[in-house]
This record gives sequence, C-alpha cells and structure tokens, in this order.
Amino acid sequence: MLVVLIICGAILILRSRGLNAIALGEETAERLGVDTKSMRRVILLCGTAMTAAAVGSTGIIAFVGLISPHIARRYLGVDWRYSLPGSFLIGGIVLLAADAISQRILSDGLPVGIITALLGAPLLMVLLGKKG
Repeated sequence: MLVVLIICGAILILRSRGLNAIALGEETAERLGVDTKSMRRVILLCGTAMTAAAVGSTGIIAFVGLISPHIARRYLGVDWRYSLPGSFLIGGIVLLAADAISQRILSDGLPVGIITALLGAPLLMVLLGKKG
C-alpha cells in the first residue's frame, strides 16, 4: 500500500500545476497548454490505485476521504501543491484521532469506522455549509 501511495502521490504532486489549471475549467486549462485528456487519465488512474490500495489494506473507513480534502483546502488554500500533501497528513491525523478515541477513551472499543462517521458527518456538514 505504501509504495502505491508514495508513487501515485508523487505523480499527482508533480502534476499539481496541471491540476490547478483544470480547477479553473477544462477550456482554460487547454488554453494554458495542459493536455486535459492525459491529465484526466492520470488523475483517474492514480486516484483509483490509491483508493484501492488504501481500502484493500485497511477496509472502508467512512468520511476520512471526504473530510480531509475539505479541511486541507479550507486551511491550506486551493493550490494543489499544498492541499494534496496536506490532505494526506490531515487524513492520517483524523484516522489516528478516531483510533485513539475508539481504543483509549471508549471502553467498548467501537470500530474506527463508526467513530469517523460520528465525528465526520457533522464536521463535513459544517465545512460544506461555510462560505468563503
């Protein structure tokens, strides 16, 4: 899993300028010289490989993948050079916090997926509800 995440993460970070251009719209990105068809393939392949590796080794953990990018973009800005690695780090922190709550604080030891769902759903609603 680590190899796939490192390789695909590095590919996406190295192509962050193209990602930033596509965020402005495909027509604008094409005018800026970005091959949008090729970029879409890279994004799809890397995103699929990273998701498959993570889910295949850890299982489905709800809301971590939904919360992390929104938190990163809110606090680090829309530039993919910063928000993409920030999303990786924030996802790890959210998962570590959920695991700590599950194992240490709650005596029943609820599954991590339940903790992330209980914390993630309200947080996602707050993040998506805020303007600017």
